[in-house]
Amino acid sequence: QFLAEGYFQNYKFADVVKDDLISRLKNSEFFRSAFGAQKHQIAVHIRFGDYYSNPSNSAIYGMINAEYYIKAIKALSEKLGIVDVCLISDEPKLALSMLEEGLRTIPGITMRFSQGSISEDFCAIARSKASVIGNSTFAWWASWIGHNTHSANVVYPTPWFADVSLKSSGLAYPTWIPMNRTI
Repeated sequence: QFLAEGYFQNYKFADVVKDDLISRLKNSEFFRSAFGAQKHQIAVHIRFGDYYSNPSNSAIYGMINAEYYIKAIKALSEKLGIVDVCLISDEPKLALSMLEEGLRTIPGITMRFSQGSISEDFCAIARSKASVIGNSTFAWWASWIGHNTHSANVVYPTPWFADVSLKSSGLAYPTWIPMNRTI
């Protein structure tokens, strides 16, 4: 066993070990259910945490605004005909209040909270037919699994970093859908 430290949100690096990594994740108790039946839903992950409360992290990553999430949900709903949205957040009430007004503009959308553990939330993203992610490692890896096991549609924010001097090449598969966000 070994411990690796670093920034590993790069599909080019992950793809080098993809088959071995997926095999190991399937055998892990924490990740095993990420490989169950695909859910006909859009998973929306909104991260607050230290992006919201820590000025240093906020300067690097920035909070993603509601407009990004609403545009992404609407685009995926229209493209895939999915109206079931599962909201996953470390601050679900805050996330819902952020999206509430914009959700009213999308016909037929039903929103529910994931009320599971961290591993259940991760698996809900991984098993979704589509995901809308913020600039979060957690959501990136869950979406990476969904993309590689059942070709899940993934919308990601661009630019990834609020500090636009930081590079984000290799972050998203060419088939992932970039969606502009306001910084």
